[in-house]
Amino acid sequence: MINVLAIYGSHRRGQNSDMLADKILEGIGSNEASIERIYASSQGIKSCTACERCYKLGRCVIKDEMQQVYKAMDKADIVVSSSPVYFYSVSSHMKKLIDRCQAVWASKYRTEGSLISKKHRIGYIVCTAGEPEGKSRFECAVMVFELFYKCINVELAGSLLVSDVDNQHVRGREDIQQKAFEAGRLLRESISSIKSHNFHNSI
Repeated sequence: MINVLAIYGSHRRGQNSDMLADKILEGIGSNEASIERIYASSQGIKSCTACERCYKLGRCVIKDEMQQVYKAMDKADIVVSSSPVYFYSVSSHMKKLIDRCQAVWASKYRTEGSLISKKHRIGYIVCTAGEPEGKSRFECAVMVFELFYKCINVELAGSLLVSDVDNQHVRGREDIQQKAFEAGRLLRESISSIKSHNFHNSI
């Protein structure tokens, strides 16, 4: 069974970036995967306070829903993250969740252990922007996601960057939905190949 973690960064559930993340999950297929969904907008995920206690302890001392997020990240084979673009970066909710991964960084580079194992994971990102093609800028958001995935030991396999959603909701854009579905299918095939390779090397 493939373990999939989907992290939704939108302030509004069920809209553009959420829909494309769901379509990726559909491409992965629920029959072959155990899917866990986490919404960064959850009131149970608090902001990092920069207390730096994780630098000594190798874990976050804030007892909230983020503790379950760490476990979900550790378990995952595939991580799919989505966010609308605000001021050329990820949403404030997504950034809040990512900032809480400072504890993961600290556990890897400042202490003996690690909150997240080093097994091979692959990841995909979805970003949506209201501005039309040619005016949208995704570079900063992609860079944030790249560093986030590096921290949690996820190889970024690809991205779907969609412009002009203020004028064209993805609900009516079948070509974009198909791209998302196909991305999910390829993610499933890729991780299945990796798992098979690892299995044969272990016997």
